Amino acid sequence: MKKRTTASEAFRAKLVELTGGKHGSKRELADAIGVTPAIVYGWFKGKTQPGLDALVAIARHYSITVDSLLGTPVTDETVSRKAQRKSYGDGIRFASDALADMAERLARISERYYGTGE
Repeated sequence: MKKRTTASEAFRAKLVELTGGKHGSKRELADAIGVTPAIVYGWFKGKTQPGLDALVAIARHYSITVDSLLGTPVTDETVSRKAQRKSYGDGIRFASDALADMAERLARISERYYGTGE
């Protein structure tokens, strides 16, 4: 049975691929994203893992997605699911906005017919 690659392992492998494994590239990466070379070295050795902000900075530096950086490339199926969730979320926001609008109208009508209660 094939061992499944962890996100940490995938990250290290992608980092080596992106930098070409060169020491100078590690320093350049550190300078580009605002961390010390020691921090980047720790990522290469698997002693430490980057936080979310560092992952985003690395992905931006190399013009790739964080998903790709962690070994989970975005597929057409993933994009489709994201589009469905966005569409569903948009529908919920639309319904919520419509309900809020109706509530405001009902409040104005109620105020007009029954007064403000003073």
